[in-house]
Amino acid sequence: MVPESPISGAEWIKLADVAEGARDQGVQKRYTDLAAMLEEERRNQMRAMVQALYTLPDDKVHAFTKSRLRAWARMEDDAVKRVAASYKVVMDERPSQEAWRRVTMVQSALKDLTPDERTRLQSLLPQLVPAATTTFKPLTPTPPEEPASAKKKGWWPFRK
Repeated sequence: MVPESPISGAEWIKLADVAEGARDQGVQKRYTDLAAMLEEERRNQMRAMVQALYTLPDDKVHAFTKSRLRAWARMEDDAVKRVAASYKVVMDERPSQEAWRRVTMVQSALKDLTPDERTRLQSLLPQLVPAATTTFKPLTPTPPEEPASAKKKGWWPFRK
């Protein structure tokens, strides 16, 4: 496979304005192309992509994150591992505020993926997708505790 020519960060973030299905396809194609590149070229491309991505508002970063995770869930195992390793190196170079933003976006986007996508990502990238996130269970309401004043106390203060 011959990798596609480089695209600028500005071109990359244009995908933020297209419908989800088209964005998913564009993101998957881009990451598939990146997987075929040499490591240094892949990182250089990703640096421009990440720098542009984190200029967007949260809702668009969330949409991109969801598309990225879906793309990774659909890629071949070796390709995903190469791309994810490069992405981690690039993100480790970014400011800590972006790292926190990324973690928040990944956790939020994981909830929007199918159970099969989450399980596949967890098996490939356990550091990115902890096992606890592969099965999101709805919170069950717990019965309220009795207020302390409603509990009966013994007659003698030393008996509790």
